[in-house]
Amino acid sequence: MIRKHMAVFFVLFTYLLTWSVELPLAVTKYGYASIHISKSLQTICTLSPGIIALTLTAVFSKWAGLKTLFREVVKWRVKFKWYIIIIILGILLCGLSLFLFNSIFGQINKPEPAYNFLFYFLLILPLSALWEELGWRGFLLPILQEKYSPLKASMIIGFVWGLWHLPIYLAIDPYGDKTIIFFFFMFIGCFALSTIATWLYNSTNGSLFICIFFHNAVNTSAAYFYSNLKGHEFRPFIIWIIFLGVSAILICLKTKLTLNNSGQFKITEEQSLKNLAG
Repeated sequence: MIRKHMAVFFVLFTYLLTWSVELPLAVTKYGYASIHISKSLQTICTLSPGIIALTLTAVFSKWAGLKTLFREVVKWRVKFKWYIIIIILGILLCGLSLFLFNSIFGQINKPEPAYNFLFYFLLILPLSALWEELGWRGFLLPILQEKYSPLKASMIIGFVWGLWHLPIYLAIDPYGDKTIIFFFFMFIGCFALSTIATWLYNSTNGSLFICIFFHNAVNTSAAYFYSNLKGHEFRPFIIWIIFLGVSAILICLKTKLTLNNSGQFKITEEQSLKNLAG
């Protein structure tokens, strides 16, 4: 039964592992309970997409499936243009959003020293991007693309991925009474990011390395460029979401909604899924 509905069980187990920890923390944060959960357990729960992906792969496809997944993680030899595209979408557009915000509203919000970008990049990589991409793109995307179009698969993942963050943000409560508003824009942004990530994955014949690089560039850029914003300001983030949304639409138009899922790549993924199904 689990083999037949692998995607559904992946989502259920991932939500169960994360929400069972973060929801009690959120309830505690808002004063409705007093529940203590260790930092180590909190960290583990945010790694749940990768943990569940590796667990299901190990159980149902054993070493053959794990090798396929690991091979995609280290598939870094792709055309250099994809790294340039990631830098533009994941880093430069974020910096541009801050620049435009400062220009429009007459403010001076400078990012931290440049070397901090590298520090954030190395710090965030093992705690977020790597483990999330093992799940969302490494495990879930190939399965969904066997049943749905790349765009529809991207929308499904965008919804699941965005909603998965809800109790995490409620527990952290980074913007006080504006947190739920921030989450709304982050949730919308996940659809654009998911579409772009699917395009990157398909265009590089399944390079999970590129998806991890892109995800980490996005997270690092937000932490770096927006670190010195005053108060609970996140309008630069909204500008960036608009940039990413326009980029995703242009990619859809350029690829005629295929997101570059070629026939040859589809055959490769079919073979991979056969391994996954045992």
